[in-house]
Amino acid sequence: MIANHNANDTGASEVQKETSTESRSFETQNLNYKDVDASLVRRVMAFFLDSLVLAIPVAIGSMIFPFVGGFLVWLVYAPILEASDLRATIGKYWMGIQVADDQSRKITFKSALLRNLFKLVSTGLLLLGFVVAFFSKRKQTLHDLLAETYVVYGRNELNIADAWTRAFKEIWNGHSPTREEATYFNETHDPSSKSPMYSVTRSSFVTELEKLNDLKMKGSLTEEEFSAAKKKLLGL
Repeated sequence: MIANHNANDTGASEVQKETSTESRSFETQNLNYKDVDASLVRRVMAFFLDSLVLAIPVAIGSMIFPFVGGFLVWLVYAPILEASDLRATIGKYWMGIQVADDQSRKITFKSALLRNLFKLVSTGLLLLGFVVAFFSKRKQTLHDLLAETYVVYGRNELNIADAWTRAFKEIWNGHSPTREEATYFNETHDPSSKSPMYSVTRSSFVTELEKLNDLKMKGSLTEEEFSAAKKKLLGL
């Protein structure tokens, strides 16, 4: 009897251990599986964390630019980070979620900008734009639906400042990746990789693209020639 009792306890312990391991494994997969829509709880927590991060910058911005300072601070924060290789604001990054398009790819700066402008609409409608997420199939808010974006689980382990700086430079220089270019990088490179090959390849690509753009601006390349050269550079 005692032996059977001990055997049962051992078996129950093993089952409990396996269940616990599977649970942790599933949670880990969720944090890195970019096709799983993020929970609304994580999104709310991410927004709360972002509010804390921006509390002081927004206060300073509002003092310098009354009425619009806070909005300007948000515009140089959220859209750039969401369009960067990080794919997330700091709050989203900490919560293990990120913004993606309908194929779980990095969104363009245009999409990120539209998403955050439409977020004003969601907020202006007495937060009803956020309530839409409770009823949409993939937990999309009104601004997600309008910008055709999704918030999914995932975290790219990158330096936040570097990711923002790189994205800002690309946007400032007029070379923010188009959806076509973003798709190329998403399919052929892993931004979370610690290998230096990613940054080297990306840097080379941007350099070549800048050269092509300069030639087009000088009139040395027609629009058709520029498009053909860019497609060749993309390997299309």
